[in-house]
This record gives sequence, C-alpha cells and structure tokens, in this order.
Amino acid sequence: MNLGLSQKKRFHVREIPLAPVLDLLTVVVFFLLLSASFDVFRQHIVPPAQIVSQPSSAQTEPDQIPLNPKLLVDASSDKVLRVSLIWGGAAPGAIVKQAKELQGDYLSDGAQNIATEFKNKFPNEKALQIGFTSDTPYQKVLEIYDGVAKEYKDLVFISNAETDTLVQGQQ
Repeated sequence: MNLGLSQKKRFHVREIPLAPVLDLLTVVVFFLLLSASFDVFRQHIVPPAQIVSQPSSAQTEPDQIPLNPKLLVDASSDKVLRVSLIWGGAAPGAIVKQAKELQGDYLSDGAQNIATEFKNKFPNEKALQIGFTSDTPYQKVLEIYDGVAKEYKDLVFISNAETDTLVQGQQ
C-alpha cells in the first residue's frame, strides 16, 4: 500500500580506494626524507678567503709568468710542413722548422727534436699544447704526436680554428 509517500532512497557511500592513498603517502614520505637529507648539504659553511696584504712571490717574479707553449703544425702549403713552437712569458720566443713532407720516423724525430730543444731551455715546463691546421693529414698528426709524447706526457690539443688563427698571425 502506497499512500503517495515515497520511500527515501538510500545513498550508498562509496569507499575511498586505499591503494592510491597509500601510494601517495609513500611518495610524500620519501620526498620529505630526501629533501631533509639534502638540507644538510645546504648548511655547509665555507669559510671566507683570507685577505693578504702582500703580493705572493709568484706575482712579483717575472720568471713565474706562465709560458703557455704551443706547438703549431701548418700543412696548408703544398708538400712543405711548417712546425713552430711558440711560447710567452717574460722572454717570449719561437722555434720554427720547415720540412718537406717525408714519411716514416723522420717527422716523429723532428717533432721530438723541437720538443727536446724547448725542454732544455725550460726544464720546469711540464705541459705542451699541440695544434694542427684544418688541412693537416691525420697520419701527420699521429707522427708528430708520437714524437712530442716522448718528451712531454701532458699534451693538450687545441682546436683547428685556434691553430689556423695563430698560424695566420705568424705569417
């Protein structure tokens, strides 16, 4: 018997899924733990540099000006290889050798001789920069590197663009 009164519908309350909530809480906990551990690194205090009223001896002695030696190999002209070793410092200078392109150990020995001559002048110099013009054949690069590596263990290659600029500045 329905007297016009409708029955109230019961609304079913959906439960919140538990797995995504636990995933979210896990991510939040790990984030807080990791960010708290990085907070220790931010608190590292570096003491300020000490101010010295006297210049150091390296700044006052002209012998301490870095030489910055560069061995430049120019293969731009046909069948003539120009190898020059330039340096700066208090007494800048250069050693320039020209040789016809020869195969084998000759080029390696010639590069070693230039490096030996420089090392005899400046025995405290430990590093050498090597640069090749952009048209230097790869075999010549290897031969010269092998010769110079016998004298210097710290070799640094400079870019072809810088070498081209330095070689054009010498001519």
